[in-house]
Amino acid sequence: MENSYELLDFLYSQLEDIQDKILEYELIKSFINELKKQEDTYINLGGLIFV
Repeated sequence: MENSYELLDFLYSQLEDIQDKILEYELIKSFINELKKQEDTYINLGGLIFV
């Protein structure tokens, strides 16, 4: 029976990870869509280098 609880805990942790990835994807998608609306977009690559 203990293995069932361990499996359930593992599956819940996997579900949380997947939900986090989906949220991250949605945020990135929203950010990219906002960038598309702008004519000139510069992205900082570091070291004062923009593309």
